[in-house]
Amino acid sequence: IAPVLDLCHFGVPDWVGDFQNPELPLLFAEYAGAVAQRYPWVRGYTPVNEIYVASRNSGWDGLWNERLKTERGFVTALKHLVAANLMATAAIVRHVPNAVIVQSESAEYTHHVVASPAHAVKLRNKLIFLSLDLLYSKSPDADVLMFCQDNGMTREECLWFMRTAPAGFQI
Repeated sequence: IAPVLDLCHFGVPDWVGDFQNPELPLLFAEYAGAVAQRYPWVRGYTPVNEIYVASRNSGWDGLWNERLKTERGFVTALKHLVAANLMATAAIVRHVPNAVIVQSESAEYTHHVVASPAHAVKLRNKLIFLSLDLLYSKSPDADVLMFCQDNGMTREECLWFMRTAPAGFQI
């Protein structure tokens, strides 16, 4: 049996608060590094499971954790979880240089029921890929980038994602 440790599956400890906490990436990276140090024989890790799903359900759809129903809540959760994932992979690889990082994300799509779909539906379908775009330094398209900037992602944050490559062997 070769375990794949899922370090964050849709929630954080109460003392961290929620995905809106700007300290989340640093706290999570410290935790991930401690896990890798304690279990150096484990190679497989999923640092943050389904970032888009966790961000949407916690920050935009009001179903989990902070139960926000705002676009800003979604963007904040997503940028914090992507940063947490990137920083965690770096911390893991410091202790397990041959770590295999298994990134998981949903594969959903909203089908249009009209001949001319609404911009909001098209945007939601584009946002599904935002977590992976930021994880792998792929510049989002203009609609997505404007949405992110309108909802709290700064230019500096976006540039950090574009400059920060994930560590380890990525799947």
